[in-house]
Amino acid sequence: MNYQKAPTFYFATCDDMKKSRFILILQQNFFLLLQDFNASYKKTNPAAFAIGEVWSATASIVPYVENNRLDACFEFGLAGAILTSVNNKNTEAIKNQIKVVAQAYPSLQYGTFLTNHDQDRVYTQLGNDTSKMKLAAAQYLTLPGVPFIYYGEEIGMIGSGADENKRKPMQWTAGTNAGFSTQTPWQTLGTNYITNNVQTLSANKNSIWNYYQKLIQARNENEALRKGYVLILDNQKNTNIGLQEFIIKPLF
Repeated sequence: MNYQKAPTFYFATCDDMKKSRFILILQQNFFLLLQDFNASYKKTNPAAFAIGEVWSATASIVPYVENNRLDACFEFGLAGAILTSVNNKNTEAIKNQIKVVAQAYPSLQYGTFLTNHDQDRVYTQLGNDTSKMKLAAAQYLTLPGVPFIYYGEEIGMIGSGADENKRKPMQWTAGTNAGFSTQTPWQTLGTNYITNNVQTLSANKNSIWNYYQKLIQARNENEALRKGYVLILDNQKNTNIGLQEFIIKPLF
């Protein structure tokens, strides 16, 4: 690995300024590490894909996907904007963030999602509202980017607060241990496992689970949804966001 000396910047001698220079040097060396990492795994398997978690604003995330560093990074701003728009029944947050994302990232080099293992579960944030859950799913699974589903969101698993509450056993059935294991899991089960589990919801054609299935199938079958961009049309009505507000066109 060829780590070059970082440029020298002169700051005042206060502790905060020393810390800023150290962070800058550390980040620049980390970028070099990512470039070496990228070259290594692409040499082993050109189809290999690496995504990073940089929990920050879009402008701070973008450098991690430039110059052959990571293939993509999770786009936290867009995830937050989707939930804000759905909860507030106002499209402005997501419209504005879509524009920011489109201008900031190299083509499609970001991961779309709703929440992850460190955040309160999306179904909890949406007030256990199935219609809101479907709307949020429809947005991020039809937008450009590389979508990631956090396990259990497709069946409305709930959880907030301590990390273990957001990482409970997967709810497969309404039976013993939610079908997760024949042994007692380390973590307690989610309180809604009797109603919100794969077995029960897969049998209901109007469930969240089946809605996810339809969205994933539509994305897999339509290249424009996988490789397109979004053109937001002017709309005088401040209604909740819908697919009719987008024109999806293929990039390549």
